[in-house]
Amino acid sequence: MQDPDLIPTPLPRRNGWRPLEVRRIDRPSPLRLLAVLVGLSRMMARLAWMRLAGRWDSRTAARLLRGFLESMGGAWIKVGQILAMRNDVWSAAFCNELSLLQDRACAFPADQARRVIEASIGRRVGDVFSHFDDVPIAAASLCQVHRAQLRRRRAWVAVKVQRPHASAFLAYDVRWIGVGAALLDGLGLAAHLQWREMVRQMRAIIEEELDYRIEAASMQRLQGTLGEQGIYVPDVHEEYCSRQVVVMEFVEGVALSELLRVRGSDPALAERWMFENNIRRSKVAKTMMHSLFHQIFIDNLWHGDLHPGNILLLRDSRLAFIDFGMAGSLDVEYLNNYKMYIGAINSDKFMLAADLMLMLSGVLPPLNVHEVRQKIADALQRWKWRARMKNGTFSEKSLSSSTFEIGQITMAYRFAPNWTLLKLGRAYNAVDLAIGAFYPEIDYTAAIAEFHRAQAPRRMSQVVADGQKSMAESMTMASMHTRRFRENTLMVQPAQSPGGDLLAFTARTMRNLLAAGFAYLAAACLFQADPALIEDALGTGSGWYRLIAGFPRLDGDVWLVFLTVLGLTTLRFHTLARRLGRAPLRLPMPER
Repeated sequence: MQDPDLIPTPLPRRNGWRPLEVRRIDRPSPLRLLAVLVGLSRMMARLAWMRLAGRWDSRTAARLLRGFLESMGGAWIKVGQILAMRNDVWSAAFCNELSLLQDRACAFPADQARRVIEASIGRRVGDVFSHFDDVPIAAASLCQVHRAQLRRRRAWVAVKVQRPHASAFLAYDVRWIGVGAALLDGLGLAAHLQWREMVRQMRAIIEEELDYRIEAASMQRLQGTLGEQGIYVPDVHEEYCSRQVVVMEFVEGVALSELLRVRGSDPALAERWMFENNIRRSKVAKTMMHSLFHQIFIDNLWHGDLHPGNILLLRDSRLAFIDFGMAGSLDVEYLNNYKMYIGAINSDKFMLAADLMLMLSGVLPPLNVHEVRQKIADALQRWKWRARMKNGTFSEKSLSSSTFEIGQITMAYRFAPNWTLLKLGRAYNAVDLAIGAFYPEIDYTAAIAEFHRAQAPRRMSQVVADGQKSMAESMTMASMHTRRFRENTLMVQPAQSPGGDLLAFTARTMRNLLAAGFAYLAAACLFQADPALIEDALGTGSGWYRLIAGFPRLDGDVWLVFLTVLGLTTLRFHTLARRLGRAPLRLPMPER
């Protein structure tokens, strides 16, 4: 039960509390795909105009994509979360913008919520709760939360209720997303991104989030480990939990996201509230960072989505965590190797850290290991220098900046996505964003050193003992892998004849011309369907507008055939250009 002495005073709101919009939820309509395609077409048209007009900006592009994904909700929110994890593919600005993706939606009526609860736990709402607020306090694309009071224990609880037909909506969306991924995979477009595996990961995340029993179990496990760190986790009332309902203690606190909003509009009010409740920004930031390290390296069980909305501020700089729908853990052997990797960075052994990163990355593509190893070591050393700078920006010193730079290197060499590292990166990035918004002055190297000093008397000794058991085996594996990388790998650049160079150049030129033609014809098609869309984007006085408006009018069927043929031809030339410009090969050296 929450300590009453740690309950903070309410945070004043200038605009008060606005109730959520309520809409009845029906089964997914067959026209949902049409709505998705229309929204996607509008977004793509704006992105194409930005590119053609020379106004391309990664953050603006990510903001447009984020708006589209938020409007679609459901599985599309998960698409955004998966894309935000891919810091090996997208820029830091793009990933950070997508990390702000808000999973929000209209609420559904109380009678639907009551039916879900009663069907799920097999009891009437009135038999379980003496009071049940029909107006929800929060709503997202998969659920909404009601405040209630248990009849038997008289305790106030938060009741998380899954949206009606949530599984049907997600199955519908995932099916079509899978079709798109299969098409991209079949055409060989960016095959190293492993589109089908991306969809498989999204399905796994959705399946976990649809079963609230998994969330209840994660809360119970983390309650003990986080409690040792002074972080409060609400009690779970397991007897009332099911696949679609989870009932937990209602925690009295102020969400960090709410405080950040108030501080943005009225900094003086936010400072007064923090002073009144004895909340120090430096202590809160260090607690968040130390807690994440503790969860990963000691408990091997971490909260996977610690964004500001899931962090509650209590009195005396104490914290509570909520929403445990995403939790992670590592294979023990993988965790030991990851500890060695972090230890090598802390000890400034950057070449050893690079070797361990190659081990952690799994199956490697054909590459020049010496070159990649040196680039990873240089990137880690640069981050260590930036982290020690007194006048550096938070984005330069943050943990996620190091994972981003390494991700860009592995992407350049076409490493297959390593979802274990990507999920760890997501956890780091979520905490980084929270700390960066609340206390960007944090000294990362000092905080890491302080964490190790604080843990040494308690559990670090056990960690060292466990690590020593597998140290010989792990170091033997590291040596074996490194020796194999260094001795048995040779880069061979295949010879390219002048004729081959000409063919590759011709294929690239044709691809680019066809792509430009496709973009122009797509814009003309959109203009004939909805002139206002192009007028708003280009303005009626521009040369691009006159060129698009002057295209002869065609019927819809003709446009469909025309664009389909041209699009497929463009993709064929793209595949041919990639094959003719294939990356260097790795060949084994003869045994000595």
